[in-house]
Amino acid sequence: MADDFNDKGNCEVVIMADIREKDEEHIIQQMKFILLKYEKKRNHEKITKKELYETLVRERVIEVNTQKAFDSLYDWAVESKLISEKGIKTFKKRKGVKAYSFTKAQIIQLFEKADRPKVAIACYMTLICGLRINEVCCLEMKDIDLENCTVYVRNSKNSRRKFDGYGKDRIIKFHSDFKPPIEKWIEIIGDSKWFLPSMTHPSNPLRKKSLHEQYRDLLVKAKLLIPEYQYEITQKNRGKLITIKVNRHKYCFHTLRHTYAQLWRDNGGDRDTLQKQLGHSDPATTQKYYDTTDDQIKSDVDKVFGNEHPAMSTTIRERPEKIASHNPSLELARLEYEKKKLELEIIREQSKTNEVKQNGEQTKGWGGGGV
Repeated sequence: MADDFNDKGNCEVVIMADIREKDEEHIIQQMKFILLKYEKKRNHEKITKKELYETLVRERVIEVNTQKAFDSLYDWAVESKLISEKGIKTFKKRKGVKAYSFTKAQIIQLFEKADRPKVAIACYMTLICGLRINEVCCLEMKDIDLENCTVYVRNSKNSRRKFDGYGKDRIIKFHSDFKPPIEKWIEIIGDSKWFLPSMTHPSNPLRKKSLHEQYRDLLVKAKLLIPEYQYEITQKNRGKLITIKVNRHKYCFHTLRHTYAQLWRDNGGDRDTLQKQLGHSDPATTQKYYDTTDDQIKSDVDKVFGNEHPAMSTTIRERPEKIASHNPSLELARLEYEKKKLELEIIREQSKTNEVKQNGEQTKGWGGGGV
């Protein structure tokens, strides 16, 4: 089983020594046994992946502090169909939710209410580079090149991170006009290793959770914490299952990244370049920013069905002969026809005049001969 674990499958998994010394087959069998108890239960009584890990630790199937190794083994077992995820409680994202972006007025409002410099510069870097929250928190000073106006993003999002053991790297280019606030912030933090150092432990970067909380307070002050929909979650509280309602809000920190992409698109930026800037693996992920917008739909509706559109207004309200007059090609043809018709009338009149003159001369000649 251990050899199969290392050799089979499409992924390379690095297992910690604590689990490698154990029998992987025994661990998977224990996971399967635990999950079978939850498969046929209602959704809110299912077990989470973290609770499964804690159960295995509690029953001494695996050692403590082996979360990463457990995740790798669990993912491989699911992918190999050795265990089923039916007993696992999953938190699925709501499908069809629109990716909102800030308007210019909302961006101004957001920065006017930013009273924490660290949150303000985090929002600023995200807005000019399209960074994810984890990327801006883990940004090191050595990764910012002000001379070339680039930001080097290391070990970023990767769907195979657990298998590969690393994320993706990319270089982001920003405009030179955006340098002054960054230079000012670098003067403030001094010789710090991190662009956003922690307040309590400056040798460490700012945590995502801390930035989320501080950014949420900023949304409240800017009156942009707008609930979008509500959902229920069931969790244990002092041994009892309780159901609580949670609000999902319209704007979050990731909205700044959406705003960056929307500004890029609205100002004529290329889609392939945007894909590289954002670090998307799939072009379809970037394409959503280039889909038809609400403003485009409204403009097309007004153009097709509005009163100001010539084709619709004349077709519905005017007679056919009047419709033709609005067509430039038909109007030009009509003028040409009228011109030819006028020229023909002139020719006819000239022919009649010449004919009268000729008849008069002949009559005069006949009369003179009789005398």
